[in-house]
Amino acid sequence: MESARLTTGQPRPPTSPIPSYNPGMTDDHKPLWPWIAALLIGLPVLYVASFGPACWLADRNARIRYPVRAFFRPAAALAVRIRIMDVESAILRYGEWGSRGGPTTARALIREELIFAHRPELRKIGVDGT
Repeated sequence: MESARLTTGQPRPPTSPIPSYNPGMTDDHKPLWPWIAALLIGLPVLYVASFGPACWLADRNARIRYPVRAFFRPAAALAVRIRIMDVESAILRYGEWGSRGGPTTARALIREELIFAHRPELRKIGVDGT
C-alpha cells in the first residue's frame, strides 16, 4: 500500500522530529476576550429575560415554586432597591404577564423583598416568623 502511494506521485506527509507536534496546526490563537465579553453581557441579560417564563412555570407547577423564588431572589431584591423608572413594577408585570391570575410567584417575590428592604431583621428569621 505504501509503495503504491509513493508511485502515484503524491508527496509523503511531512514528518516532525517532535512526536506530539502536528505540522498542520498553526500557532495562531483566536483572542479570548470576545467570549468573555459575550458571557459578561449575555448571562445577566439571559438571567433577567428568564424571570418571566420561570415565574409562569412556577405558577403552574408548585414543585418548582421554591427553587424559582430562591434563584430569582437577587433580581427581586435589586428591583425593589432600584427606584429608577419604576423597575419594581416593570419586573412584577413581566413576571405576571403569562400567569393565570391569583397569587403569583412574581408578586410573592417582590412582596418578600419589600418586607426585607424595610425590616432587614426579618431576613434572619424568615417572613413567617420561623
